[in-house]
Amino acid sequence: MIKKTLTTVFIFLASFSLAQKDVFNSALVNGKLGAAEMVLLDRLEQNPSELTAYQLGVIQFLRSIEKLSQSWYKYGNISVDSLGMLVPILRLPVAENPNPEEITYKKFRQVFIDFNNDLAKAQETLSKIKDDKVKLELPFDKIRLDLNGDGKAQENELLLNLFMAYNRAFEITNEDFRVSFDKADVYWLRGYSHLIMAMLDTYLAYDGRELFERTAQLSFAKANTPYNELFSSYNNSESPVDIAEIVDLVAFFHLINLPLEDASKMKSALNHLKEVIRLSRLNWQTIMAETDNDHEWIANPNQDSVVPVEVTTEMIDGWQVFLDEAEDILNGEKLIPYWRIGDTKGINLNKFFSQPSKFDLILWIQGTDTLAYVEEGELSRGDTWRQLQELFRGNFIGFAIWFN
Repeated sequence: MIKKTLTTVFIFLASFSLAQKDVFNSALVNGKLGAAEMVLLDRLEQNPSELTAYQLGVIQFLRSIEKLSQSWYKYGNISVDSLGMLVPILRLPVAENPNPEEITYKKFRQVFIDFNNDLAKAQETLSKIKDDKVKLELPFDKIRLDLNGDGKAQENELLLNLFMAYNRAFEITNEDFRVSFDKADVYWLRGYSHLIMAMLDTYLAYDGRELFERTAQLSFAKANTPYNELFSSYNNSESPVDIAEIVDLVAFFHLINLPLEDASKMKSALNHLKEVIRLSRLNWQTIMAETDNDHEWIANPNQDSVVPVEVTTEMIDGWQVFLDEAEDILNGEKLIPYWRIGDTKGINLNKFFSQPSKFDLILWIQGTDTLAYVEEGELSRGDTWRQLQELFRGNFIGFAIWFN
């Protein structure tokens, strides 16, 4: 009873402080996502509407990113560039914390579990939206997140900065960068949630304790491991070449020899990836059927996108080829070529997810750990991927990050 009363009071105060008439936009501009989530959850319960569900789903998705960033700030994430490139989720532009908390492997793993759960919550909310005419205007260039958890959203905590950090293929200079999210973008955002959850499930399927405890000093200022004494003077060398960092990076790759902890997570990751493909098809079907031209996030050839990049019919057709190819690979109907096994056999990626075992990066590169997944069959040909690279002007990966 007391808990329910406190929650009611909190929702009332949050509603008041976020300008009752426009909780959604006030929250985005002022970085009050947590309070807005409580208010919108209550609104959705009291007076269900698809617009409110859309607002809530967007808030929950952004809140998941915000909470991840706050966790990295809390624990003083100092990820080096090379490690950040290998593990993109460690590459969030988090400010330096002068007084970080100590992090253990258990706490590290919990950050990913929480992130996964938060994304699942956003995806579940967005999945309830069925209205083809739903539309939500986002002041993209003004959206702020409280990235360090200090209760304030500063100018340097703009969502646009995060987007540009992850996709350097496009330079956005619009002073008024408004986006009208419509039904197509519901599919887009759901697809992104599934894509990230697939990566998280893949990580959570394995036991990374030894990897963390021997190399956490690469990413965190105060990692509590059995080797603290050895790393107590880390990065204090006066040498222009940090030998310790180089050696630890070598150890990092050497230690990507991960015991399988939860095989069900790999099957879940596979299902998430298949859902990404299904939602991407729905996204593009919806985009191509649009006849308006209203601050589009991703545009068809007859529309204008707020992102200053031309999308041609040929590129859209090429994306469908990619989706078909990716689906065949995930279903095990096409195999991935491997340099040591000739041109009649390949790796069955479906089996990698559905029949997982321990993962040793070095032995996968060397080849001996691939044999359990090698079989004869139709290969995914390099010509397909080369043509896609040419079609997307040499930047297929950049467009893929945007297209989803």
